[in-house]
Formats: sequence, C-alpha cells, structure tokens
Amino acid sequence: MAALFDSQLKINQGIEVSLSLEEAKIVSTMRLETVLYALNEFHARAMVMGRHLDTLLSQLPEISKLTVKIENLQRELAKANNRRQEVSLQLGNVKNERSQLLAKRNALKLRCKDFEKKDEESQAALERLEEELATTKKENAEKGG
Repeated sequence: MAALFDSQLKINQGIEVSLSLEEAKIVSTMRLETVLYALNEFHARAMVMGRHLDTLLSQLPEISKLTVKIENLQRELAKANNRRQEVSLQLGNVKNERSQLLAKRNALKLRCKDFEKKDEESQAALERLEEELATTKKENAEKGG
C-alpha cells in the first residue's frame, strides 16, 4: 500500500491530491476500503463543486448585465440626488422669500390698522366739528333771527 501512496496522487483528469510525507504515512497505515471511500467522497465533492462553478461561470453574462444595470441605476440615483438638492435649495429660497413677504404683509397690516384708527379718529373729529358747526349755526340763527 505504501507504493500506492507517494506524496502526490493523481485522480482522474487533472485532479491532484498532494500529501505531505506525514500524511502519506498516515494514509498508508489505513485500511484500503477507508482510503478508497475517502477518495471517492473527495471525488464526489470535487464534482459537485465543479458543477457549481460551471453554473456560476455560465451566469457571468447575466451578472455583467446586472452590473451594468446597477451602474446605470447608480448614475440615475446620483442625478436624482443632485436634482433633489437643487429643488431643496429652491425650496429654501422660496421659504425665505415667503418669510420676507409675510413680514412685509404684517407691516402693511399694522400700517392699515393705524390708518383705520386715524380714519376713525378723523371721522369722530369731523362729526364733532359738524355738530359744533350745526350748533354754532343754530346759535347764530337764533341770535339773528
């Protein structure tokens, strides 16, 4: 059995198993059925891994399409973020302008209230003057007549 296991063992097409000298000694002391079972198990797993790798490699064109799609989506996202920032700045400008207009409106409202109050006072003063004029006319008419 020692002749069967030197430090390198070739199994099937292009599959090599490299063993250190200590490993080769351990394997050479094992039962032949156990070694063959282990090699068979190794071969089966290698086949499964090979098929899995083949599946992954066959999906590469699809993956590259998805990569291109992802890159396009990332560019669109960057454009959308830039547009959002522009709109946000515009919104900030509109808010500032609105605040300024509200302040002007409030100032104009105060001025209007002041004018209304002065108008009421002027109206009251005018009514008093008209009453005094009427009284004075009446008194003058009584004296003269």
